[in-house]
Amino acid sequence: MSSLQHNHRLLLNPIFIAALILLILNDQIWKYSYGNTLTGKLSDFSGLILLPLVIAFLFPAWRKGAVWFSALFFLFWKSPWSTPFIDWYNLIAPIPISRIVDYSDYVALFILPLPYWIIQHCQSKPIAHFIKWQPFAAWSVLLLTSMSFIATQPPLWYSFQQSSGNVSFYNCKFKTGLTRAEVLQKLENRKIDVQVDTALAGQIHLRNFVHSDSILANDPPFYRIPQLVIEEDTLYEVQFALMPQTKEKVMFMLNGLQVDDVSEGQLTRKLRRMYRKTLKKELIYRSLR
Repeated sequence: MSSLQHNHRLLLNPIFIAALILLILNDQIWKYSYGNTLTGKLSDFSGLILLPLVIAFLFPAWRKGAVWFSALFFLFWKSPWSTPFIDWYNLIAPIPISRIVDYSDYVALFILPLPYWIIQHCQSKPIAHFIKWQPFAAWSVLLLTSMSFIATQPPLWYSFQQSSGNVSFYNCKFKTGLTRAEVLQKLENRKIDVQVDTALAGQIHLRNFVHSDSILANDPPFYRIPQLVIEEDTLYEVQFALMPQTKEKVMFMLNGLQVDDVSEGQLTRKLRRMYRKTLKKELIYRSLR
């Protein structure tokens, strides 16, 4: 194989595929399900495995410097110097990008010896005999990798999912077919005390709305029900958001509640499902339908 040919094995190897799967799962699921220090760093480690190998694959003549370029790019990307570039890109790009300046992310640079070793020892032979269409497979993996690099923006509903209670719900949203005013009126008609959740209204994530929807930025769609009596039970601090679905209609997003007599360790999945089912019945089917 010529030194200037694309080496498909750079992308078609177990380490690259495992890092790609880890990146996708972390960015699209784990970050929003758990949101801890580990998930905050996993994407950085995965990305710094993938990026040098992608550069070495696309630009064979640069493969010896791919790791060094990746390190410099990561240092730039995680610094305030990249902010003007990101702002300019988001003005013209159909898919916006973002990042958080956190210098502790630089710990991910310690993973770079791994892609360096792969580049130095990667052979031209196939990863496995059953892969007959190496070029097609490699370029398909490259396309998926490119999409995963830019698809780090959280889904729209994630910005509306905020709870300070010890019982929280994940992606628990329901179509209403109503406007925000109509939803609030129906809840008021059932004598349910609904208040604007001013505590959540000041969260940093609301900055996401500033450029895309100034109305939401000035009028955050977060609400709380201080006390909700359901038959013989009383639930406290029920939190929800009214997320735009169409130009006027909204989606009801159930976020969480506070259970004072139960510790977080006792909140089993079964118990969470019970609260979710109860609130869905009371707030959606009885109040909004």
